[in-house]
Amino acid sequence: MTPDNPPGAGRLTKSQSQPGAPKLAISIFGGISVRRDRSEIPLANRKARALLAYLALSESGRESRERLAGLLWPDTTEHNARASLRQVLLDVREALGSFGGSALTSGRHEVELVRDAIELDLTVILLEIAAGRTPEALLIRSRAVETVFVGYEDLSPLLHDGILASRVQIQERLIRALVQSYENNLFLHRQRRLLAEAVLLLDPTHEAACRTVMQLAAEDGEIGLALRAYNDLYTVLDEELDMEPSPATCELVADIKRGRFDEPREPLARTAEPRLLSPAGAPVVAVLPFRLLGPDQAPGYFAEGVLEDTVRLLTALQEPVVISSNSTREFRGIVDLQHVGRSLGAGYLVTGTVRVAGNLLRLAVELAEVASGKLLWADAFDATELRFFDAQEEIASKIAHTLVPRLRDAELHRSRGQRPEDLTAYQLMLQARELIFRLERPAFEHAGNLLHEALGRDPSYSPLHAATADWHSLRIWQGWSSDSEADMRSVEAMARSAIAMDSGNGRALAMLGHNRTIYRREYEDALNLIDRAFRASPNDAEAMMWSSPTYAYIGEVAEALRRAERAIALSPQDPFMFRYEHFVSIAHYAAGAYDEAAYWGMRSLRANPHYTSNLRFTAAAMVGLGRPDEARPLANKIVEIDPDFRVSPMIARQAFRDVARREQYGRHLIEAGLPP
Repeated sequence: MTPDNPPGAGRLTKSQSQPGAPKLAISIFGGISVRRDRSEIPLANRKARALLAYLALSESGRESRERLAGLLWPDTTEHNARASLRQVLLDVREALGSFGGSALTSGRHEVELVRDAIELDLTVILLEIAAGRTPEALLIRSRAVETVFVGYEDLSPLLHDGILASRVQIQERLIRALVQSYENNLFLHRQRRLLAEAVLLLDPTHEAACRTVMQLAAEDGEIGLALRAYNDLYTVLDEELDMEPSPATCELVADIKRGRFDEPREPLARTAEPRLLSPAGAPVVAVLPFRLLGPDQAPGYFAEGVLEDTVRLLTALQEPVVISSNSTREFRGIVDLQHVGRSLGAGYLVTGTVRVAGNLLRLAVELAEVASGKLLWADAFDATELRFFDAQEEIASKIAHTLVPRLRDAELHRSRGQRPEDLTAYQLMLQARELIFRLERPAFEHAGNLLHEALGRDPSYSPLHAATADWHSLRIWQGWSSDSEADMRSVEAMARSAIAMDSGNGRALAMLGHNRTIYRREYEDALNLIDRAFRASPNDAEAMMWSSPTYAYIGEVAEALRRAERAIALSPQDPFMFRYEHFVSIAHYAAGAYDEAAYWGMRSLRANPHYTSNLRFTAAAMVGLGRPDEARPLANKIVEIDPDFRVSPMIARQAFRDVARREQYGRHLIEAGLPP
């Protein structure tokens, strides 16, 4: 039932969901249901439900009006079918309310259910399987796929045939995903066995899955369970296919009966390094429940709140991969880190304690590497009783933004001991980032090669596309691009790819908005992208940083400063702080506060003397202060880095909306000694 993409379809009225809107949860297992914020949306018309589910299952979410009308109303005239479709679309839009303009869009020729506005239960199930978890939906009912679109088969003969075909395709997708995960030796025996058992619930005749259940159960000493799995397979093959198990299965059951597995063996995952397979090889971290200490115990809701907010923020940042707090709740109290790491499949663990200290609550947090037991970071945070709820998110944000660079450092160090061919896409990205921010041209070009190699190894990792977009952007503004138009197109394409892969990637959205400002002076588009970024990731320091210059360039200086300073407060130990400090300098320059602009520019310069954008603004600020002699060494450094630099072409595309401010900036640069 997956629709074909019609060529030459008309333009749609809208292609993105409203920023920050809650997603439509569409379920196709057990019938069709449509929910918003866990509340059922009242769609009385069954064809309206079928239309939404059909579009949700489509790869693109888009279909022609002609095909939809023919699918749902095949027994009437084309005119009547189109009229019925219009009425159903009106009913759907009315029922969706505020979603009407964002989740479902319709043009003259096409109807689209916007991908980033919905959450399909099938997609959620496949993601759970890839993470090594067996979805409850596959365990609570036998042959769950038979419930897909159940009760809607009678709407039309064409839809009936499509539903039957869809069930076959969905079953094949689920079984492929389950097999891939249960064959992953890095998952625990328990995880792998449940995944294999889910295959048998979908297809009881799947011998490979049955052998996996038998062997894993036998290796764990559960001989009775292994033999029951064989007996069930034997019965179903006999009754449904009139055949016996294969020789491989018979040989395995014979080995079990001969006692080959009588001595339980340590599960394979426990002898390997405890690391889950994750997107691009990114690190996996688990945040364990914080322990309450002392005779006057702190309120449990505070510790729970910080835990939940930390997990949520780490999830939004996309690296590291963070394990759900639902999976970590059983590990309370003093724990064996290696045991917990192996049980959860995490390479890193965050632990902490909360105790009362006078009128304060003190939260002590540690980050440890599971394999070595090495402590990578520790810190303490205080909250007054009057600010418990406000402090929860603030502390969680500081923890999350401190963890990420610490984990990057640990993974970067780890990658240096590996052969180049063994590096993951994530490790290649880390090595590239380290080279990029030296801002030394040979290292910078090598970083570009590493990023493109990483893209070849894992083209589906959203942060990698965002990092590559940043590389192309810096290449232009450092003066190192041989084709700035091509690099500009690459910035746009890579940022858009990152967003397409993850509509909640606040960093990519804010970066794209920043580049729309500095390349094209498309301020409204930039502000819309920035707004989307902050609805998706309101406490992401890097997204906050990217948003600041746009406000400076359009003259909203107070907002620019607020955002830049907030970014620094969120991530005060960021290894690339020179960029944050430079953006503070831009905001002060835009306000005419040249002393502050020069101060922050020099701070950035001390951290990285090769950042030409900062060199330019700092030189201009020095001239604005009447100190051109101090600006000239900076101008000389700019020409050394970018010998072809000229002020006039740069000012022609410079981002200040105020033409007078733009021209003044050019005069300051020329007076600093840069060639006009």
